[in-house]
Formats: sequence, C-alpha cells, structure tokens
Amino acid sequence: MVNIDIEEIKRKNEVIDNAIVELKKKYIGVDEQIDEIMSNVRTWYCYPQLQDRPCVINLWGLSGCSKTDSVRTIAKLLDLEEDLIYFNFADINEKNAWEIENDIEDSVGNDKSNRIIVYDEFQYAATLDKQKEEKDNKGALKPFWELLDTGILNKKPEMRTLFKVYKMYLVLKRIVDTKYPIELVNGKWLNSEGYIKDLDVHEKRSLFEVFTENEKEIRPTIGCNMDLNDVDCDNSPIRIDSKVKSVKGCLTLNYWFIDSVIDVYNNVNNSKFSTDDVDMRKKIYSMSVTELMEFSYNLYHSSCKGYKLDFKDSLVFVIGNLDEAYDVSFNVNPDMSPDQFHKITKKITVVDIKEALKDRFRNEQIARLGNIHVIYPSFSSSTFKGIIDLQLSKYAKEVEDRIGCKLTYDSSIKNIIYREGVFPTHGTRPVFSTIQEIVKSRLPEVMKAMTDAKLAQKLDSLEYSYSNGYVRVKTYDIDRNLLMTVKSKLKLRVDNLRKSTLDDKQALCAVHESGHFVAYTSIYGNVPAKLISVATESGTGGFLLQDEDEDERAIKTYDYYMNNIKIALGGYVAERIVFGDDNKTSGAVSDLKKATSIASKMVLELGMYSAVFKSNIPSMDSQYLVIDDKREDSNRTINCIITRAIEELDELFSDDDYRIMLKKSSDYLSTHSELPRNKMKEIYSVIPNEKRTVRNDRFYRDKLKNFK
Repeated sequence: MVNIDIEEIKRKNEVIDNAIVELKKKYIGVDEQIDEIMSNVRTWYCYPQLQDRPCVINLWGLSGCSKTDSVRTIAKLLDLEEDLIYFNFADINEKNAWEIENDIEDSVGNDKSNRIIVYDEFQYAATLDKQKEEKDNKGALKPFWELLDTGILNKKPEMRTLFKVYKMYLVLKRIVDTKYPIELVNGKWLNSEGYIKDLDVHEKRSLFEVFTENEKEIRPTIGCNMDLNDVDCDNSPIRIDSKVKSVKGCLTLNYWFIDSVIDVYNNVNNSKFSTDDVDMRKKIYSMSVTELMEFSYNLYHSSCKGYKLDFKDSLVFVIGNLDEAYDVSFNVNPDMSPDQFHKITKKITVVDIKEALKDRFRNEQIARLGNIHVIYPSFSSSTFKGIIDLQLSKYAKEVEDRIGCKLTYDSSIKNIIYREGVFPTHGTRPVFSTIQEIVKSRLPEVMKAMTDAKLAQKLDSLEYSYSNGYVRVKTYDIDRNLLMTVKSKLKLRVDNLRKSTLDDKQALCAVHESGHFVAYTSIYGNVPAKLISVATESGTGGFLLQDEDEDERAIKTYDYYMNNIKIALGGYVAERIVFGDDNKTSGAVSDLKKATSIASKMVLELGMYSAVFKSNIPSMDSQYLVIDDKREDSNRTINCIITRAIEELDELFSDDDYRIMLKKSSDYLSTHSELPRNKMKEIYSVIPNEKRTVRNDRFYRDKLKNFK
C-alpha cells in the first residue's frame, strides 16, 4: 500500500491554488509565467521527499519585470519566508572560494528541510569572459555549481575549529600519560588541584583552553604574578603564569570549547542541535577520560575526511538578465513601442536562452541549470496601463487606511504617468518612480496647504488631474464641496524628448534613419514596423524597428545576413550620399559595429567562407576581429563583405526613384519625430512595381520539386 497523507497533500494543493490567485492579482501581464512556475513549485512543495536532486527553476527577463519580487512573494504565500536563502551574485562573484563556502554553510546549514534558495543576478556568475576564455572565478563559484548539480556540497571543517577537537585529545592524553589520576564526573575534573604545579607555561595555556574553573570561560594570559586563589571567578578571568601552583576548586570542561566540538560533530553526522538542546553536551559530560579521548580522536579523523551539506529536497530559483537574448534591450528611446517590443520578446525561446548562456558559461554548466526556463517578455502597453492602475489603487488604499482620505485619479494623470514613466526596455521601475514623483510626492504639499488654510479637518477626498504642465489636486469635504485646488509644476523629463528640435542635428538624424528605411524596403518589398527620428540632448537618437513577421519568415542564408548588413549600413551610406564623404559623423559607429559583427559571424562561425572558417572564436565585443593564425585572411574577408554591402547600397541610392524616396522620408522626419506606417507606405509608393522586391517563400520547395 502506498503511504500517502491524502489530507496533507490536499491542504498543500489548496495553498498552491490560493498562491496562484494572489500572484496573478499582484503581478499583471505574466499569467503564463506564473502558471509555469507554480506548476513546478507544486510538485516540489507536495512531494519533496521524492526528489533526488534540487528542483531548479530558471527565470530570465529584462530588469524590472518582478522576477525576484515574485519569488519572495511565493515564499511568503507558502509560509516559507524563514526558509528562503538569498544569494546575490553581483556581490558574491567578488569573494574567494572559502568565503563562499562559509556563506553557504552559514545560510543553508545542514538542517534538511524544504528550503527555497535564490541565485539572483546570475549573469554575474559568468565563468567565461567576452573572449570566451575562463575567468578567474572558476574555482570560487564551484560550490554553487555543485549544489545545482547533485544537491550535495562536500565540505571540510575550518582547520581552526577542527584543531580544537584534536587539542582536547592531546590534553587528555598528556594527563593520562603522566599517570596523574584524573576523575571526570559530569565534565568536572574533581582531583585537579595538584596537577598544575608541574606544568610549564605553554602546558598551562593548553590545559586552560580545554578546562576552566567553576564552569566559567577562562582565557589564560601570560605575564602576571597573580595566584588563582586571589581571583573572583564570578567577575574576572583567571590569569596564570609559571608561578601558579594551584586552582580554586575543581576544573570543568570549557563550555565554549565543547561548543566547537559539538559543531564539528553535528557537521560530520548531519545533525543540528539548537541552543537549548543539551543532549550532546550531556553525552560528552557523561564520558570517562578514556571514552572522551577515544571520542575526540575518532571525531578528529572522521572530520578530516570532510562532511556533506545535503539540500537535495530544496527548490532553487536561478534569476538573471540575459541581454544577449533580448538584442534590442539597449534601446532606451522613449518612443520605442511597448507592443512591438513585447511582440519581439514573446518569440524568445529556450533555444535562444541557451544560445545566450553559451556566451557566459561552459556547456556542462548550462546543463546543470536543467530545462525549466521561464522566459519573461517585456510588457505590452495594456500591461503597463494595468500596472499603473494597480499601483494607484494600492496607494489610494494606503492613504485611506492611514489618514482616512479618499483618492481618485482623472484619466489625464494616468496618461502623463504612462508618457513619462514607460520605457519598454526598463520594465516597471521607471513607472514606480514616476508615480512617486507625480502622485505620492504631492500629498505632503497638499496637506500643508490645507493646514495653512485651516481646512485639514474638513478634508474627505482628493482628486488628481494633469494639464498644461501642472498637477492639480482638488480637495473635497464629505459632501463633495470643493475646498481648494493645489496646483504644482511638473517637470516633464521624457515627454519633451519626443518633440522635434528642428535643428541640424534633427536633419542629420532624419537622413540617417531614412537610409535604414530605404535599404529595408528595397530588401523586403515592404515597410518596417516603426521608424523614429529624434535628435535631442538625451542622445536617444532614432531607430528602425523591423517587422518581426518578415524576419521570422526569412531563412538564415548568406543573403539573409548580407541583407541585415545592408540595413545596418543604410544610415551610414545615406549620410555620405546627402552630406558628402567629408561630412560623415560618428553617429554610425554602432551601425558599423553591428555590420562588422554579422560579417565576422558569417566568416568565423557559420562557415560561409570555408577558407577561413574557425569555430569557437571570441565574440565581436573583443577589440580584435580574429585571434588566431589566420587573422589577416579573416579580416580581409570581413572587410570585403562590408565593402560589397556599401557598394550595393551606393548603387541603390544612385537610382532616381530611391533617391526621391530618401528625400521625401528625410524631409518628413526633419520636422516630425516619427514616420507613421501609413506615411511610410505613401512614400514607398514612388517606387515602381517592377523595381520592388517580391518575396518568394517557396524558393527551396520549388528547387526541390524541380530537382532531377
């Protein structure tokens, strides 16, 4: 018969079900991720005894998508807050191996139970540098990898603590070897008075590490002519030197010394005693001299072999940000579309995550992370709006609970929070800080104004609104009579960035982004998803966001990579065409870097030029293109690819129709921050049908069909 506590399992499942409900209330837009996480948590929570290794759940996403906070909430909802052990690798990575082992032992202990262990900021645990060479932290972080793999950490006691066990053996053996009669009763050496007189100063020091008088901690200090009979043992430590002849009363096994012995015993025997549990101490005190000698000797030798920390039944969350998988995450332009970015990040798969991990970790380490990878997409516009609503409601409830005042918000206040606080690549944190500035920081100002006007006692509700650069807070009494309106200036930090500056910088940016636009349309025969051109002091610049459906349809052939190189270089070439070779700017540096990186991948990793193909080449973030004996050949090939792309773009922009398209797009963007999709299509309409690229999604199928 299967031994299962049905009622306990039922109770635990109810806890999990309730936790899922609460998590979805608190975290908006990540229902799928919550379901995936809690499905694995349920198995661990209900049947931990069936685990033979830790349950590892990996959470990947951009900063500010509530990964860490949701794990802490899970621990709270499962009533396991005290069993949550947190490690932040941004700090740990700088420590030595012995510090890390001690941190783990101090935090995890050896008390086997349902523990939740969190590895946060795991990207900092990378064991490979940008050149994919081993970093110096390889040995230091080994304990964490062992815990992920088997759930067992092999550990040796600290030598200082271990030596105390051996010291007890040596002291007892020395007494026995002198044939001095020693009688231990409950840890007390009843006939110790005469033994000390024949000891030298070093022997006395050793003796008084193991034994003390009247169960007090006594640390011997050399150099004082004080007789032990003259010491008040209740208030002062005993000081001994070579002139000491006797002790007052009997000696007792030193309490703090025995504590160290018990610690070693617990580690070796996979047990743990609380401070009020005296079982082990009683056992030691009940031993005879011979038994205690044997105990300490055997304990020392078994401890030298080490012991194991067992956390096979634990739940481990590995949390990190992998920018390699979110390749557009570096764009902080305030006009980045949340919905478009969300659409891109929704398509990230486990394969993409593992590919990104290869830039930081060895294959055997990636394998230890397992296959439970929960991927957080960026938030859509509706999710951001839901988060704003939730946070405002939460604040309104807090204010009502604390001061009894009701808060309401006009739609205008929510709109300005969205416009000022939403950076799709930065998650929720900018939203929270914006709510703090626009809403929360106004309350003290309002209360001061109400107090000065002697209206505070009549206050019942507040209504927030925004217009023309000012936050307005209307105050009402219980009958909804308007008491006063408090108006305060709001400094718009982001919204102003969306306004075109109409200067040279704007014109330059307009031409550059139009170059990308023209190159894109000539390749795909369609317009991109989004085109932004903003030149401001923020340095955000502009960007082109490709249509992900077009990119998804593409098979990653030689032409695919060449096309992406040309799109990347479109802005660079457009600047040359419009402003001349002598007036090129540094604005195309990132585009040139991207194009070079793609070309390098074609040559060095994908085998598209077999003469110089070499696998496992360092990434293009290094200062060299290639680091091997074929550097010259490889770099020459890469340069040829870039040169060919530029020549093809020069030919494209020499076409009258495409030059007209470049002119129209640049003119529009020189006075507008964004080229709307309908306007893109209007501008693209100047290209005759016979010059437009027609996609053939059946190329390979047709080739196969016609093959004989």
